[in-house]
Amino acid sequence: MQSITHEDQFRFAYRHVLGEVAENPRISGVEIAERLAAVLAHLEAEEEHRTCRCGRAIVMPVGATQWVHDTRDRERGCRAATFTSSGGWDDSNPRSWTAKPAKP
Repeated sequence: MQSITHEDQFRFAYRHVLGEVAENPRISGVEIAERLAAVLAHLEAEEEHRTCRCGRAIVMPVGATQWVHDTRDRERGCRAATFTSSGGWDDSNPRSWTAKPAKP
């Protein structure tokens, strides 16, 4: 099973909002936002968080079987998780490293 991406989260949120409006066409935007925030907070609370062997934060999303870095794009690779548009990649991590909890 693949990791849940931010795009997946957006699609879930969109479907949730459509469902709320279908049930109650007079619902306010504030009410929808509050209900959606509660659902998304629950999903995030269910995620398992750790520190990767590369030193960055990683997460096991709900329904996933593989760790990903806790970044906007949720990369698996340690090197990919370091990318910035201004600085490129941090080459200090081996290219073969993927998100994996650090050993205690």
